[in-house]
Amino acid sequence: MLPIALAIANCFVTESRSATRPARPKLACATIGNVVLEFPSAYQFFPLSYEGIDYWRGEASKQWEKGCRDRASQIALSTSWPDLKPPDKRFYETSRDPDLISIVLDANKAKDPSAALEKIRNYHISPDSKPATDEVSRQYRAREFPFDKSLGLFKSGPIQTRARYQKLTYWSVNDEKKIEILILCELYRTGSMTCDEMRFSKRIDVWITVKFRGPLLPEWREMARESESLINNFIKKD
Repeated sequence: MLPIALAIANCFVTESRSATRPARPKLACATIGNVVLEFPSAYQFFPLSYEGIDYWRGEASKQWEKGCRDRASQIALSTSWPDLKPPDKRFYETSRDPDLISIVLDANKAKDPSAALEKIRNYHISPDSKPATDEVSRQYRAREFPFDKSLGLFKSGPIQTRARYQKLTYWSVNDEKKIEILILCELYRTGSMTCDEMRFSKRIDVWITVKFRGPLLPEWREMARESESLINNFIKKD
């Protein structure tokens, strides 16, 4: 996700210098999953990532020709928490304020979302950050991970990385013992922590990731519920 965002940002910095880019419309609109989303562009730090546009090759200007019927590979909404309003000149992407979050929607390419979540979990809890073999994956399934009662989540870590931060992984499971929500956190030496809360919405066939800072971890349930509620409000009905 990050390389795409950097490509888009770089393209728009270049375009802004030429002053040829039209003014951003008040509403942004695209198709993702099985729904059409239309929302105030004030929620955007990064523009929409439409399919078929090569942002790395400077094609970002083509996005102004796109609309509701065009498919997006990713939609990122930067918002305040807990009121979920457009941020006032402050964005999660450029601020360390814990009262700012980012809600990222990604088009689904996984045949089995539950298996995909387990694969991501296994990768993140691996000490060397390598894809888990089938045998290691079976061992992880049989292993009893500690349960954090205060959070209501299973937990793994902290695991030290070569990048000088520690990985912490949290997840909830459904009645079938399959991962339902996966939270990947990075704890830095400064004591600050960033987290990505991932889940798959079968109803709209979209991956939803809520990016937040460490102090909001105890509110993971509320962020999962309210972020989906916000998305529902943006679904175009006609």
